[in-house]
Amino acid sequence: MEQPLVSILINNYNYGQFLAEAIESALNQTYANIEVLVVDDGSTDSSAEVMAGYAGRIIPILKKNGGQASALNLGVARARGDIICFLDADDAWMPDKVEQVVRAFRQHPRAGLVYHRVQPVDAALKPQGEAWPQSLYTGSIAALVQRTGGWWHQANTSSLAFRRSTLERIGPVPDSFVYSADAYLGELAALLVEVVGLPQQLTLYRVHGTNVWYAGGANSQKRIALYRNCIGAINARLAQLGVPGRLEERQHFQLQLHRFLNGEAVSIPGLLVQALTFPGEPKLKVRLRSAASILARVLRLHPRARTQSS
Repeated sequence: MEQPLVSILINNYNYGQFLAEAIESALNQTYANIEVLVVDDGSTDSSAEVMAGYAGRIIPILKKNGGQASALNLGVARARGDIICFLDADDAWMPDKVEQVVRAFRQHPRAGLVYHRVQPVDAALKPQGEAWPQSLYTGSIAALVQRTGGWWHQANTSSLAFRRSTLERIGPVPDSFVYSADAYLGELAALLVEVVGLPQQLTLYRVHGTNVWYAGGANSQKRIALYRNCIGAINARLAQLGVPGRLEERQHFQLQLHRFLNGEAVSIPGLLVQALTFPGEPKLKVRLRSAASILARVLRLHPRARTQSS
């Protein structure tokens, strides 16, 4: 199909102050064959009024609060498109986002997931820092993702676009993902289908002080819980699908790093080796920086080690 229907699924919870900009960025795409669904997860702010202002232009879906997974699952069930793009209500897209995604799917018929870089911005959409992820992948990365315990350089919810067939194979996101459902979707998809990483910065990722997952928004305990939830849920789904291979916590460097930062008993030599050799980070300078940061923290926590080693 040359011009497939693309479903844009905006998930919202109490982001009424940003929601109109997200909706406008979805409606004002250069690609015309779209539908825009806005799933409101039981907001108590002005979100309902904002949505009402777009009557006839969006498909509003109101539900009781149940978390991000429940919102995405409901939206996917209502979406009609062959391609489904996710957008967080506090983010916004560049006008050619959908056009670029459709082109990528057309050029890579075996790909089930297309993603791209995002540009962090402040509340007023002014750029803040470098776009990410810096490392991009195209093709099958299932073997890599298995070796990393599931972690890879994907971006956030607002950069993920799936073929409907991929989301149908993934199935509903477990309700335990009340936030960061994108981690589950991206990691599981990479184990099942080919991916395409676009270098363009097609999402403005708003950093506004209340983000769940950026610039200190998630402490080590929260990260550990998310990583373990992902590993367990993904392994369960792989088993249901009859797909061989399972993710292992010991191979997940970010999990082991945050266990260390959380004060848990972790082998320091083993963690340093993992930092230097972690296959999920292709850039040597980043691996060296991780190892140096771990070592510096060890020396701060245990000053005797510095004395004894000198």
